[in-house]
Formats: sequence, structure tokens, C-alpha cells
Amino acid sequence: MLVYAVTPEIAAMTQRNVATMLRNTAGPLDLRVFINGGPPVAFERDERLTVIYQADRSSIAHAYNLAFSHAEGNVYACVHNDVEVPPGWDSLLNDGGPGIAFPEVIEDAQDCAERGIGLTKPYFPPGSCFALPRALYEELGGFDEMYEDCHFEDTDLWQRALDAGYPLRRVALRVVHGRGKTRTELPDRGNGAFARNRGVYIGKFRRSDGSVPLPTLQGVTP
Repeated sequence: MLVYAVTPEIAAMTQRNVATMLRNTAGPLDLRVFINGGPPVAFERDERLTVIYQADRSSIAHAYNLAFSHAEGNVYACVHNDVEVPPGWDSLLNDGGPGIAFPEVIEDAQDCAERGIGLTKPYFPPGSCFALPRALYEELGGFDEMYEDCHFEDTDLWQRALDAGYPLRRVALRVVHGRGKTRTELPDRGNGAFARNRGVYIGKFRRSDGSVPLPTLQGVTP
């Protein structure tokens, strides 16, 4: 679980969602909470929980790669700290299928409007929660650390999986996503890293006809 910014409100939300994940996980769990800059956050002690604290903020790509470098298990789940998972979420997200698995995210339209952001589009893979086999993560070489700060590191991973012949799948899982509740700065398109990383992505994946593919869940059903 990635914690990219810490304020008192974000810390409290993270504590709640970590406790919920620990309570609602039915199978084995090696939960690694990566505090990526900002003050430390305290959690109830649990043998399944490892807290990784990094005083200086790094890119999300580096944070994920570092957290996974010592993780156990055969499936890696990338979950943001604004996601609340239901009971049995782990068996639903890890259903044994190929490629990368995504849940449906449930978001509060009014809350998003007050924060000046839109709801996640139904066909867009949610970067806030997805899972892939450890073997696939290793085959792809993890997240590309060319992407600074945040934005497009997950899109890059998904597109590389597609290019390697692996599907993006929707599973029969719904999670509550507090979209925008991790943010302390400008909206995506007002963030300099968004524009820079978009350019990196375009340069990396532009096809010979000039088109640039984007991963999609359009037409994909559980």
C-alpha cells in the first residue's frame, strides 16, 4: 500500500484502510505500507504488516519496486491508501487468471466534485487497485523508473503487459475509492510531472503510424 503524502487527515484514512485490509483479508498476506515522504504513521501491530518509511519522497515507480523487492507471495497487489477493501477481496482479486486484474471502483460523485476532479471513467483501468502475478511483474522488469514523481508509471506497466500478450481483466470485486483524498497539491494536469511523464510515455509507445496506445477495460467484463 502506497502512501504518497501525509497530513493528519491522510494519516487517519490510511490507518482505517490498513486496519480494514488486515481484517478483511481471508488468505495469507504480506502487507507492505510504504510511507513515501512526510512524517511516519503509526499502526496497530500485526505480524502480516511491514511499514517502510522513506523520509525523502521518491517516484511512485521506485517506491513500488522497492516495496516489492523483499515481498513474499506469488501475487503482487498495488493498492493506494484511499482504497477500502471488502471481506474476501484478496481471493476475488487473485482469482488465478492471467495478466493484470482490476476491480470496479466505487466513488462518491459529490465528494469528487467538491475536490474539482472527475470520477474514474468506467473503461479506464484504476491505478488505485490492481494485481498481477509476481512472475509477470518480474518478466516485465517492474515499474519503469524513468517516470518521475507520479503519473503514467502504472499505465506504462499495463501497456507493456498488453504488448507482451497478457490481458487486462475485470474481476468480480468492488472496492470503495476515496478519489482525490490522497492529494495535497494541484490536480493531475496542473502537475508538472504529469506533462513530463506523458511525454515519456508517448515517446516510448508511439507506433509507426503515429498513434499512441492507451490501456483500456472497454468491453471487458468479469
